[in-house]
Amino acid sequence: MQESTGRLLPVFGAELFDSPQGYTPDTTLPAPSEYILGAGDEVRIQVWGAVDYSGTHTLDRNGQISLPKVGTFSLAGVAVRDLEGVLRSQLAKVFTNFSVNANLGRLRSIQVYVVGQARQPGTYKLSSLGTMVNALFASGGPTSNGSMRNIQLTRAGKVVTTLDLYDFIARGDKGRDLPLQSGD
Repeated sequence: MQESTGRLLPVFGAELFDSPQGYTPDTTLPAPSEYILGAGDEVRIQVWGAVDYSGTHTLDRNGQISLPKVGTFSLAGVAVRDLEGVLRSQLAKVFTNFSVNANLGRLRSIQVYVVGQARQPGTYKLSSLGTMVNALFASGGPTSNGSMRNIQLTRAGKVVTTLDLYDFIARGDKGRDLPLQSGD
């Protein structure tokens, strides 16, 4: 096309990454029920009935918390939808006739790597709610030589999915815009 018109056409959708606001997850919204807890996440726990307790706990480096009279146990790998059940099970080892409520406070950060034909490849710290598109925005998006149609998420050396940004840009399809994990 450049030979015919004498000018280079811009890559469709590239201007999306020129916005200074970027595209960041709204961390004020509740975490989705499938969100997996990990080290650094904050859990707020209320227990009432035969026992009365309220506290905020941050999962330690091993993904564990410690509750008075109950002891230390792991919450790493637990989905938000299962959190109250796991807490109920741990508390039931010591107490009876109680109710429990739990929700998330501050969420952890994750470290991801953006490599290849990104405008600013490198290591990025994102919210644990971050997705592939969030990482692309953090890195400035693909270069003019990069692909908007073949963006791969690699986890533990294996390709997990391939994102076609045009599906996202043209149709709002976020089906392949998967949540990231530390080390992706």
